[in-house]
Amino acid sequence: MLSTNVDSNKRIARNTMMLYFRMGISMLVGLYTSRVILQILGVGDYGIYGVVGSVVAMLSFLNTSMAGATSRFLTFELGKGNTKKLSGVFSTALWIHIGIALIVLIFAETIGLWVIEKKLTIPQDRMFAAHVAYQCSVLSAMVSITQVPFNASIISHERMDVYAYVEVANTFLKLFIVYLLYIGNFDKLIQYSVLVLFVSIGIALYYRYYAVKNFEEVTVRLVFDKSIARKISTYTIYSLFSTFAWVGKRNIVVMLVNMFFGVAVNAAAALATTVSGVIQGFSSNIITAIRPPLVTLYAQDKKEDFLLLFYRAVSLMVFIMGICAVPIVLEMDYLLALWLKEVPEWTSGFCKLSLLSTPLIMAESVVNIANSANGKIGLQSAFSGSALLIQIPIIYIAFCFTGYPLCSEIVAIVFSLILFCGSSYCVKRNIPYISLKRVVVSGVLAFALPILTGVFVWYIQQYYESTFIRFVLVILGYELLALSLGYFLLLDKQARIGLNTLIKRYIVK
Repeated sequence: MLSTNVDSNKRIARNTMMLYFRMGISMLVGLYTSRVILQILGVGDYGIYGVVGSVVAMLSFLNTSMAGATSRFLTFELGKGNTKKLSGVFSTALWIHIGIALIVLIFAETIGLWVIEKKLTIPQDRMFAAHVAYQCSVLSAMVSITQVPFNASIISHERMDVYAYVEVANTFLKLFIVYLLYIGNFDKLIQYSVLVLFVSIGIALYYRYYAVKNFEEVTVRLVFDKSIARKISTYTIYSLFSTFAWVGKRNIVVMLVNMFFGVAVNAAAALATTVSGVIQGFSSNIITAIRPPLVTLYAQDKKEDFLLLFYRAVSLMVFIMGICAVPIVLEMDYLLALWLKEVPEWTSGFCKLSLLSTPLIMAESVVNIANSANGKIGLQSAFSGSALLIQIPIIYIAFCFTGYPLCSEIVAIVFSLILFCGSSYCVKRNIPYISLKRVVVSGVLAFALPILTGVFVWYIQQYYESTFIRFVLVILGYELLALSLGYFLLLDKQARIGLNTLIKRYIVK
């Protein structure tokens, strides 16, 4: 069992490092390209692209549920070692996703167009460009939907190196898009939308080629196993409510911001999404690397290894997210001024609050992996969906009475804690040998440490002017203090011994 745990940890570490390699390059290039794209498109067109994309994303909520189901069943059968059934799962999932893509197309060309034309606040002279951007987003969504089984196979087989390299190539292709926008003479919003579509198609085709060539189960056949489809559909139906609520809440809030405050504030919110997405990407890399072994350990009924990985993942996810987010919150105004030539109003507030809500959101994702491994997700889906949907009327009322755009992010922070605690209770109900107290206490403690450290550093920060030297000192001082506290207060004895050994092996020598 010890050997299995060591091998699993090494595999997770290797895969995480590959994903971090991808994330590091993606972050640097992504921050630069988003800045340049904002300058080229302007605040208005940048906001339009974000809001029309949110309409397509809301219509694609079914695909999000199916993606989770596909990944879960592929990983579970891979852990069981059942090659024949694995092939049936892939083929059935592929045809289901093709059906979903067609459903999304129908709704996008009816309900979606009605929302674009009748409900959104878009300047009339930009309506044609908005329609082109919308149609490109629809086509890109269809490509992404049918791509899910192929990506799920790559991740289930833990081929994170390929995943990382392709995504790095994707990042540089987006950089090439920026160059083409500079030299192009056509409408910038239309040009940007078309180029993004072409890149998404190219990346999808390569992933499909790689999966078909390397994995035995990945074959496009006229095979549709009704028993497998029934299991996947049942799982999807249970997860559908929470997925619909998550996608709906996120994109309806985008529309509410547009209706109350216009496209300029949409641009500020979109920039905040970019910033928080970069930080979440670091933790998402760990989640992506943890999901296959966590589901596999549960499928193989290795309870002790499963619990050890689960508890550590929850605690470290919150802590890593916190120590990434809090120092950026402290120096947000300086970073935005450095990043953007013109910072849209409300951007700093959106960015700060968005980052503060993400640690527990990511921890909930780990809890949900355990729920998905078990397969009994009905209770968790009902709770999460209700907690997400109730935020919409609360935000609407807050906008009506306060006229304050940041109310949406304040509500999100409060509910991130509620969602984490509630989802932890649900996983305890489904997997009785999990300790609810240990999950919640370790998660809350891991959340409190970065915040309290940030308050202390913020107090000292106020005595110095905003300069590059202060920025460097704040980041270094914060990380040194937070990591020291995390080492003594969050890591168990076995984890500290393992970390000390790693440091001696690679640093001291």
